[in-house]
Amino acid sequence: NANESGIYFGVEIKPNRKWRINAYFDQFKFPWLRYQVDEPSNSGFDHLLQVTYRPSRKLEIYARWRRRKRPTNTAMEVPIDYAVTSDLHNGRISMVYQVTESIKLRSRLELTHYQEEESSPEKGIMLYQDIIYKTLNSPISLYFRYAIFNSDSWNARMYAYESQVLYYYAIPPYQGKGSRMYGMIKYDIKRNIDLWLRYSVWFYTDRDEVGTGLESIDGSSRSEIIAQMRFKF
Repeated sequence: NANESGIYFGVEIKPNRKWRINAYFDQFKFPWLRYQVDEPSNSGFDHLLQVTYRPSRKLEIYARWRRRKRPTNTAMEVPIDYAVTSDLHNGRISMVYQVTESIKLRSRLELTHYQEEESSPEKGIMLYQDIIYKTLNSPISLYFRYAIFNSDSWNARMYAYESQVLYYYAIPPYQGKGSRMYGMIKYDIKRNIDLWLRYSVWFYTDRDEVGTGLESIDGSSRSEIIAQMRFKF
């Protein structure tokens, strides 16, 4: 690590085959300036607790709580930036259920609470449902998600991993108010030819313009289409 000193401790406990407890505690300090902190900062901490329950091969549920407290530049307009303490709480409940050998359901509820000194709290909530169809006996795999979210600000944003085409990685931020939907199909045309087709769209209810600068779009929605084909030799 650069410009950081501290201590990290992590633990995993398995009381029995159905339960698992994971936790970590990270205490840190930055002796000199860093991004968004224009002064040598005091110490902060980041800790997490997650409890996972898996009663069978088909069902897994976990609950997670994380808190991160650290210094950051004040959001107030002042001649000289000074550091204040930011406090971020994040809670999550997630469930994965294997309905059949080929159909999987994945659900998540996530909450955030962010507050800086001298500022009002900022909150966020997100709920999504995934449906995944995938089997070894079929050349077709299907992925679908529908999500709703309500976030007061960028500081209270939430992230969620999304299935993507090959060699592409995406964890978009859920910020503002609205919903998101995406669907993707993978088709194994032949043994050495694969095809991916993905469509995603954001629907916002708190704005009439999406994006900034050259990527600005008039309207309250933004969509994307990705197609990919792979030939193996």
